[in-house]
Amino acid sequence: MDLKELIVKRRSIRKYDMTPLEKRTLDDVADIIEQTAPLIPGSGRFGFRVIGHDEFFENTKGMFRIAAPHYIVFFGDGTDDAYRNIGFVGELVVLKLTDLGLGTCWLGGATSKEMIDDNSYAISIAFGKPLEEFRRNRDEAKRRALNEIAEGFDDEQRSILEYVRLAPSAVNYQPWYFRCEKGSIHVFRTKTGGIMSALAKSIRTMQKMDIGIALAHFTVSRFMYTRMDIDSGKMTYEGTLLFGNGDRN
Repeated sequence: MDLKELIVKRRSIRKYDMTPLEKRTLDDVADIIEQTAPLIPGSGRFGFRVIGHDEFFENTKGMFRIAAPHYIVFFGDGTDDAYRNIGFVGELVVLKLTDLGLGTCWLGGATSKEMIDDNSYAISIAFGKPLEEFRRNRDEAKRRALNEIAEGFDDEQRSILEYVRLAPSAVNYQPWYFRCEKGSIHVFRTKTGGIMSALAKSIRTMQKMDIGIALAHFTVSRFMYTRMDIDSGKMTYEGTLLFGNGDRN
């Protein structure tokens, strides 16, 4: 199944068969993570562990933890680039696990009680054999209309953005905006407001990972990630994607 089909198929799974997966499958999951290139190589140090249900619940807290047989736990150096890399790598891994028939769910509401020494806990992903169905078509996803999150796109950019639009995000806030020009797309993170502002610090951290998640969906095309001197107004500039001359598939 190609990446576009996996993006449409994948959705957050919250009910799992609690039977542990075979060690060979867990080794494959670890290999997939290690072999997935980050968005920003050389910046934003991060790591991961694959753990089971009991260890996860003993070492985390929070209202929105989900019972699953296994979890990918990400840690980072606390920089914005680490959060972008974690979101980017994590979402590509999630899509690859979907291709293996495994369900996944990003757990932004779970926090760590001290799970590893040198790095800061960032986020976890639950995974296992799903007891719920995958998404059948893109219309099942509750997402903002494309013209609410992007401007200036041509037909080719529209076709890419339709897959980016399906990216998951914390509480489905979809904190991204895309300003399109010929051969490039500038990426912005929107300002958190309203009821979300009460959770501003934790939400901002998750939204930095949300940007990485959305950028992972851009890999349906070939691009190069860079940064420019761009006027972001009231938004936060997150980078620019150049198309047609990048090395990323």
